[in-house]
Parts: sequence; structure tokens; C-alpha cells
Amino acid sequence: MDIEEFKRILVKKYGENSIYDKVRKYIGEFYDGEIKNDKITANVVGNHGEYTVSLKIYGEYVDAQCSCYIGKDGCHHSTALAHTFLKNPEEFEIIKEVKRTRLNTLNKIRDYLDYVTLEDLTDELSELGWTQTDMAKASGTSSAHISAVKRSEARNRHFKELGAIKMACLWMIDNAKKIKKVEKTKKKSK
Repeated sequence: MDIEEFKRILVKKYGENSIYDKVRKYIGEFYDGEIKNDKITANVVGNHGEYTVSLKIYGEYVDAQCSCYIGKDGCHHSTALAHTFLKNPEEFEIIKEVKRTRLNTLNKIRDYLDYVTLEDLTDELSELGWTQTDMAKASGTSSAHISAVKRSEARNRHFKELGAIKMACLWMIDNAKKIKKVEKTKKKSK
């Protein structure tokens, strides 16, 4: 999505009427701002620590998330992020997609895992015929835990094992044909 499209949608959702004292306090105070595909993310220091705030665009809809205690479905931090972006979009680094075909160094793997969401990876596993339960069994956790990790990632809160679960998904995706062949052979031999 281009910057002008982001701005048009954010102006529609967060007009001047959305600026009040709590919001005004945070406008322009964000740092480490990024744009990845259809999502704007930045950090800000709030009353109870550092928060990660994001605005994800779905068509004309904006999904606002913040790691503060209010966070889910938007808060004053997310409104301030929208206004910060509208005033200075050039301060947000555009993160280019990392192609999975070029993961030939540890840094590129890390960049890819930072770029892709667990939701994206589990969706891809599903397209290959594996359920989240299958993935959970293979990685030694539960489907409920993977769901919790996905929800937390969407709200900018991260379980420490997020990267490991993403790596397990990536391995399963990249080795899908081999795994399916082995499973098929085992079934025939029974």
C-alpha cells in the first residue's frame, strides 16, 4: 500500500476530532516507526513503560493494537500514532518484503521471521494440508498455546518462543514434500 492511500484511510478514521489531551501528549513522540505492507508500527514511552503500537489496514478498516493495558481494538496511543504518521510519514522506515527464497544467512532468516507473522505461516501450513494441531504436535506445544502466541503477536506482545515456533513452521513448510512422502510410505507399510 502506498503512503497516500495510508493517509487517506487514516484521515477518514482519525479526523481532527479524535485529538484530545491524552492523544496530544503522544503525537510526535514515537520512535522506530516502520511500514510493512499494510501495517504501520512504532514505539512510544507511556505511563507504564514502552509500548508497541500498530495500525493495520484491511481495505477501508483500520485495526489498531497497542501493548498497553487498554491496547486491544485501539487506545489513545494508536490514535496518536495515526496523527504522528499523518504529520510526518517520511519518519517511518519502509520495510521491504524479505523473500523466503533468499534465506541463505542467519541475518536473512532473522529478518524474514521478523517480517512474517505466525498467522501467515500457519495459514501457509493450512494450505499444505496441515492443521494448527498438527503443527503444535510437531513442535511440542498445544494448539491453544499457538493461538495465544498468534493473538499476542497481533497485539504487539511477544511470547519468548515466538521465533522458535515461527522457525518450526518455516521448517515444516520448506520440508513439506519430504514429510508427506515419508508419511505416505509409513501408511503403505502398515
